Parts: sequence; C-alpha cells; structure tokens
Amino acid sequence: MQINEYFTFKNIAFALMLCIFIYFLSKITDIALMIFASFVLASTLLPLVNKLSKKMPRAAASGLIMVALILGIFLVFIPLTVFTLEQFALLIKNAPYYIGLLHKVASFKIFGYSLAGVLEPIHLADVLNSVSSTVLEKTISATAAIASSAAGMIAIAIMTFYICVDYDVLKKGFLKLFPQNLKDKARDIIDSVTQKVGGYVFAQLVSMLFVGVFLGLGLLLMGHKHALMLGFIAFAFD
Repeated sequence: MQINEYFTFKNIAFALMLCIFIYFLSKITDIALMIFASFVLASTLLPLVNKLSKKMPRAAASGLIMVALILGIFLVFIPLTVFTLEQFALLIKNAPYYIGLLHKVASFKIFGYSLAGVLEPIHLADVLNSVSSTVLEKTISATAAIASSAAGMIAIAIMTFYICVDYDVLKKGFLKLFPQNLKDKARDIIDSVTQKVGGYVFAQLVSMLFVGVFLGLGLLLMGHKHALMLGFIAFAFD
C-alpha cells in the first residue's frame, strides 16, 4: 500500500480540524472539565431520572433530582467541610498535649527498651505549633475558596440538568457524526460507557458513604471528640 493513498484532501482536512480542536480545547480546559464532570454526574443520575420520568415529565424529574443534589451539597457537604477544617486546626493546636501523653506511654520499658527515645516531644511541639498557626490562617481562605466554587457547582448542575433532560436528543445529534455503517456500533459504545461510568460513580459513592458513616459512628460510640471530622475525612479520601 502506497503512502500517497493517505494524503487525500479528506484526511488532511480531518488532521487540520483535529489540531485546531486540540488547540482550542487547551484554551478552554476549565470549561471542558466542567462538561466532563457534568457528563459523569448525568450518567450517575440517568437511571433515577428514567424511573421518575415514568411518573412525571422528564424535565420535572431532572429538576427535582438536581434541586435535591444542590441542597445536599450546600446544606451538608459544605458545612461539613468547613467544620472539618476547623476541627483539624484544633487537633493540630492540641497535638503537643497528645504527643506528651504518647511520650509517657512510650516511656514504658519492655525488656529494657522503650519507644521514648524515638519520640522527641519538644521538637514536635515546636513544629506543630507553627503548623497550627498556619492552618488556622488558611481555614479562612479555604472557606472563601469553597464559597467561590459555588458558581462552578451551579454551572455543572445546570449542564447536568440539560444532559439529563435532552440525553436522547444529544445522543442522536452525536450519532450523526458517524457514517451509517458505524451508527449502531457507536450507539452501543455510548450506552455502554454511560451505563458503566454511572454505575462506577454510584458504587463508589455508596462505598464512600459506608466508610465515612461507620467510621464516624464507631468513633462516636467510643467517645472520640473528633469523630465527625475523621468520619468525613475518611468519606472524602476514600
């Protein structure tokens, strides 16, 4: 097969359009990431939207789910994040006291050896005091950053709403980009990707929720004063 067969006007035009698309995509990275996040979120919510749309208009079902999601974020997630930052700063501030207790416990000798020589409470206390002051200062700026990200959350929520409402229309429009002999295969791939992405995100959220709730409840039953903070941190990092 000769190389000249690839240098057709169609292939050259496609390569140029691809380069232009990649160039403009690099200039709108934030918007592209928001669209991607909206697709992932819509893939997670589509099964619920499809069920509710059997009992009410699809727009109403999508709107109801998005309102519940936004209220959950603003009434639960953001306050918990701010509370966790404040508790974390308090924990670091009191860390020298905890290290002193740990040092006393580590001073207990077993077969003539102890862990006290490894721990240096004085140096650790100095370091943690400086860290605690920094964390306390950054807590305010972190709270402001969370508030400023509210606009991005609302934009993602709006895009997710329209994807959920007009998912079939968007899919048909996207399939028009493919030749007739590839439409069925492209449709199967789109449906498979949407289903698997949504299922993965939903399963991950359930796993995160169980880890955070059970860890928080367990520490709360043990009387730990930072049970809520540690449970939320486990939820977020899981």
